[in-house]
Amino acid sequence: MKFAPEVEKALNNKKPIVALESTIISHGLPRPTNLEVAREVEEIVRANGATPATIALLDGIAHIGLSVCHILVKLYLRLNYIHEYQIYLNLLS
Repeated sequence: MKFAPEVEKALNNKKPIVALESTIISHGLPRPTNLEVAREVEEIVRANGATPATIALLDGIAHIGLSVCHILVKLYLRLNYIHEYQIYLNLLS
Protein backbone atom coordinates (compact mmCIF):
# COMPACT_ATOMS: atom_id res chain seq x y z
CA MET A 1 0.00 0.00 0.00
CA LYS A 2 1.07 3.54 -0.65
CA PHE A 3 -0.20 6.41 1.48
CA ALA A 4 -0.41 10.00 0.27
CA PRO A 5 1.62 12.39 2.45
CA GLU A 6 -1.56 14.09 3.73
CA VAL A 7 -3.03 10.74 4.80
CA GLU A 8 0.22 9.56 6.36
CA LYS A 9 0.43 12.78 8.38
CA ALA A 10 -3.15 12.32 9.61
CA LEU A 11 -2.40 8.72 10.59
CA ASN A 12 0.75 9.71 12.50
CA ASN A 13 -1.14 12.48 14.33
CA LYS A 14 -4.15 10.22 15.02
CA LYS A 15 -6.48 12.57 13.12
CA PRO A 16 -9.73 11.41 11.51
CA ILE A 17 -9.57 10.07 7.96
CA VAL A 18 -12.52 9.47 5.63
CA ALA A 19 -12.10 6.79 2.96
CA LEU A 20 -13.62 7.77 -0.38
CA GLU A 21 -14.40 5.49 -3.31
CA SER A 22 -12.55 6.23 -6.55
CA THR A 23 -15.36 4.80 -8.68
CA ILE A 24 -16.95 8.24 -8.90
CA ILE A 25 -13.88 9.37 -10.85
CA SER A 26 -13.48 6.40 -13.17
CA HIS A 27 -17.08 5.77 -14.18
CA GLY A 28 -19.55 6.98 -11.56
CA LEU A 29 -20.42 10.29 -13.23
CA PRO A 30 -19.86 11.83 -16.66
CA ARG A 31 -16.92 14.15 -17.31
CA PRO A 32 -16.22 16.84 -16.10
CA THR A 33 -18.81 16.44 -13.34
CA ASN A 34 -16.94 13.44 -11.89
CA LEU A 35 -13.81 15.45 -11.12
CA GLU A 36 -15.83 18.39 -9.79
CA VAL A 37 -17.86 16.17 -7.45
CA ALA A 38 -14.77 14.29 -6.27
CA ARG A 39 -13.10 17.61 -5.41
CA GLU A 40 -16.23 18.93 -3.68
CA VAL A 41 -16.52 15.81 -1.54
CA GLU A 42 -12.86 16.11 -0.51
CA GLU A 43 -13.43 19.76 0.47
CA ILE A 44 -16.51 18.84 2.53
CA VAL A 45 -14.43 16.24 4.39
CA ARG A 46 -11.67 18.80 5.06
CA ALA A 47 -14.20 21.44 6.16
CA ASN A 48 -15.44 19.00 8.79
CA GLY A 49 -11.99 18.40 10.25
CA ALA A 50 -11.00 15.13 8.59
CA THR A 51 -8.54 14.11 5.89
CA PRO A 52 -10.02 12.69 2.68
CA ALA A 53 -8.44 9.48 1.41
CA THR A 54 -9.69 8.50 -2.03
CA ILE A 55 -8.66 4.88 -2.56
CA ALA A 56 -7.70 3.23 -5.83
CA LEU A 57 -5.66 0.32 -7.09
CA LEU A 58 -3.19 1.68 -9.66
CA ASP A 59 -0.53 -0.47 -11.30
CA GLY A 60 -1.27 -3.22 -8.77
CA ILE A 61 -0.65 -0.92 -5.78
CA ALA A 62 -3.35 0.21 -3.36
CA HIS A 63 -3.11 4.00 -3.12
CA ILE A 64 -4.68 5.51 -0.02
CA GLY A 65 -5.25 9.17 -0.80
CA LEU A 66 -4.88 10.09 -4.45
CA SER A 67 -2.82 12.97 -5.73
CA VAL A 68 -4.21 15.21 -8.47
CA CYS A 69 -2.00 13.27 -10.90
CA HIS A 70 -3.53 9.94 -9.88
CA ILE A 71 -7.04 11.34 -10.13
CA LEU A 72 -6.37 12.61 -13.64
CA VAL A 73 -4.89 9.25 -14.65
CA LYS A 74 -8.05 7.47 -13.50
CA LEU A 75 -10.24 10.11 -15.08
CA TYR A 76 -8.65 10.32 -18.50
CA LEU A 77 -7.53 6.74 -18.98
CA ARG A 78 -10.96 5.49 -17.86
CA LEU A 79 -9.52 2.67 -15.79
CA ASN A 80 -11.90 -0.19 -15.16
CA TYR A 81 -13.51 -1.17 -11.90
CA ILE A 82 -12.21 -4.45 -10.52
CA HIS A 83 -13.89 -6.85 -8.16
CA GLU A 84 -12.77 -7.69 -4.63
CA TYR A 85 -11.24 -11.04 -5.61
CA GLN A 86 -9.11 -9.26 -8.22
CA ILE A 87 -7.84 -6.85 -5.56
CA TYR A 88 -6.95 -9.81 -3.36
CA LEU A 89 -5.04 -11.47 -6.21
CA ASN A 90 -3.20 -8.23 -7.00
CA LEU A 91 -2.17 -7.75 -3.39
CA LEU A 92 -0.88 -11.33 -3.21
CA SER A 93 1.35 -10.94 -6.26
